[in-house]
Amino acid sequence: MRKPLLLLAAFSVFATLSFAQTKGPHGETIDAHGIITAAPADAAVKEFTRTGMAIYFNEEDGMAYKVEQSGTIKVAFCADGSVFFQDIVSRANFGTWVVGTLSGNDITVKTRQPVYYDPVYNATVSIIRYHVEMGIEDLPDDIHFTYRTEDSGREVLALQECPEFSNTVGTVWDDDDQIQELGDYATELVYDDNYVPSEYDTEVIIPDGVKMQTYNCYAYTYLHDKYINYEIQLGYSGNDLYISGLYTAEPTYTVKGRREGNIVTFPQYQYLGLDGRAVPIYAVAVGYGIDEDGVEVFVDSKDGWSLSYNPATGIYNGELSVVRFARNPYYAYGNSYDSIDEIVISPMPESEGIGVLAPAMTSQRESLYDLQGRHINGNAKGLYIQGSAKHLAR
Repeated sequence: MRKPLLLLAAFSVFATLSFAQTKGPHGETIDAHGIITAAPADAAVKEFTRTGMAIYFNEEDGMAYKVEQSGTIKVAFCADGSVFFQDIVSRANFGTWVVGTLSGNDITVKTRQPVYYDPVYNATVSIIRYHVEMGIEDLPDDIHFTYRTEDSGREVLALQECPEFSNTVGTVWDDDDQIQELGDYATELVYDDNYVPSEYDTEVIIPDGVKMQTYNCYAYTYLHDKYINYEIQLGYSGNDLYISGLYTAEPTYTVKGRREGNIVTFPQYQYLGLDGRAVPIYAVAVGYGIDEDGVEVFVDSKDGWSLSYNPATGIYNGELSVVRFARNPYYAYGNSYDSIDEIVISPMPESEGIGVLAPAMTSQRESLYDLQGRHINGNAKGLYIQGSAKHLAR
């Protein structure tokens, strides 16, 4: 059985950064476990878009599922030919780096570079190459990317010798060689000056100054297998509606809809963030259909989902099931356990009236925290957490 990662995302990075730091040969910052926590200060950092495929191992059913890579990756280029990749494996989001060497159009990245340390197991996780057939074989070969510049000006880093799932780049526990995930393959990283993150890659951030109020949500949830009442946060910025807490398993996830008249429309595949195994998760509206075996299954509704608004009562209603899962049917339909159906959102008795909530500055500035859980003052700028929602202060 694979060891679970007990610390993830920003909290795992905080744990890593808490150890003594030294400088590496290229000016990079390295902690006591040999993990690169920061690229050299004088490196040219570019943000590449991820494309390609990955294999996700589901511990619950013991199966591996194909998952589309998404989002972006930071790559830092140094004058001495060294190249640094942050979170080189698409689902191993620790905020740490590995280093490679550019020679001609080839970038060589040594395997067994550590990217995460877990103090509970007193063990590190490192990058590695696998061959997957009847079992998992550790490949001693380095990781190679081909660097090319296209006529359009786009820069592309293409992963070599990993064209399919049987040959992947992933991560492994150093103390017992247990895999953490199966890995990435057919990866291409693309840099384009004109790149604008799509709705598929951008997490919803509630703008600073939006007043979020507590509403009651009554819905059938597949996670609880019954109808339940639970509290969510709802607020407007103009005609943009923000809802946090819709998914009871992940109360920090926020969805954003656009109100026109008395209908609020939410896009299909709205990016929510990363789940506990660093898999990109999306809000998706689904209906019900019958597969070839006559079994009722979820069917992608394609057009997103909506809530109807009644200005006389302040109530929002939605009939479609809204599921959180990855953008891939092999993973999605088998793991869509956090699904909300037949949604009714109502003002709480203590809400300040009903109807559209006007944007207002919050009066709870003393309850702000950064992503490491540290208390900050009300004048802080950047990304912070208030209650269960993420905000961006400019």
